[in-house]
Order: sequence, then structure tokens, then C-alpha cells
Amino acid sequence: DGVDAWSLPRCQGLLRVDKHLWAASEQQIIVLEPERGREVRRIPLPAPVATPPTLVGKNVLLMLKSKVLIALDANTGKEAWRLGVTAQTGRVPGRPIAAGKLVLVPHLLPTGGNDGAVLVARRADTGAAQWEARVSAAERPERVHQLSTITVAGDLVLWPLRKAKRLLALDRATGEVREAGKPVYALTFAHPHGDVL
Repeated sequence: DGVDAWSLPRCQGLLRVDKHLWAASEQQIIVLEPERGREVRRIPLPAPVATPPTLVGKNVLLMLKSKVLIALDANTGKEAWRLGVTAQTGRVPGRPIAAGKLVLVPHLLPTGGNDGAVLVARRADTGAAQWEARVSAAERPERVHQLSTITVAGDLVLWPLRKAKRLLALDRATGEVREAGKPVYALTFAHPHGDVL
């Protein structure tokens, strides 16, 4: 009939975790039953949310505006770990990306250096760094949200580099370059579908 079943305050993103919805709102997570909108729990956060929640393994990960990556147990909502992802001035972290047992955290680096962006792979269960990959300043995206086009396809991490008009393929487990990428014109993103791209 077009009548609202229930509503939420403005939120940064919704995530379905088993039978519940996780809504990131300001400085908290609200866990709900989606059928009736009944609140199951509220999880206070140490700082406002910067990115929507992402499910990686058994944890829900969020980037906070304080540049802290926080992992919450998907079953209990309890904090599993937290990590300040950057101490470097001007380094801007992007949205975490699920990659099997890893979480990929892209960073836009300050202008003026040799490198333009870095992708750091961390273990989803502990936050420990596993590998990192960098692209040159000449390939630096203009805005951090452009790093959200990085995607995972099987055992590869695909990083579209718009300025260079090429697709960088990295080994998901090691971060080693598997394919530096031939020129791809008008490239904005890559989307896996089964075994094809």
C-alpha cells in the first residue's frame, strides 16, 4: 500500500549480516530485525563513521573519521580489534574492501611524492598487515572515493587506473603484480562476473 513499515534516522550505510541489518548512523551502529525494524542492539563507536560497514569473514569493518579501522564481531557486536591506519599527514584512507580472509584498505597519498596511492592488505581477524601495493604519483586518483573501484575477482585484486588507462592485477594472497595491464580506453571500473571480467 506504499505505507512505511518502519524508518531509520539518516545513516552512512546498511549491511545485511545473517538475519539482521546493521545501520551505521553518526557515531553508532544500530542492529535491527529487517521485517519489523525492531532494534536488537546499539553499538557506540569512538568516532563518527566515514564509510559504510563491510562484512569480512566474521567481522564487520568500518573506517571512522578519526582514521581508525575498527572490526566488530558480527555475532555479538563486540570490538574485535581497532587500528589507527595512518600517521602520515595528508594520507586519506578509503572504504575497506572484502577479499576473503583479508581486508583491503586503499589510501590516497599526499601530492608531491613519488607514490600516488597505496593499497594495504590486512588480516580480517587481527588487522595485521600482510602486503601493500603502490601506484605512482602520475596514476594518483583525484579523490579517495575513486579507490572504491578496486575489486576482487577470484585470486586477483583488480585496480583500475583511470589516468593511465590500464588495469593492474595483483595476487590477492601476496600483492605481487600478476599483470601490469595493457591500455584500456575509457576505463572507469572493472566488475567480475564468474570467470569473466
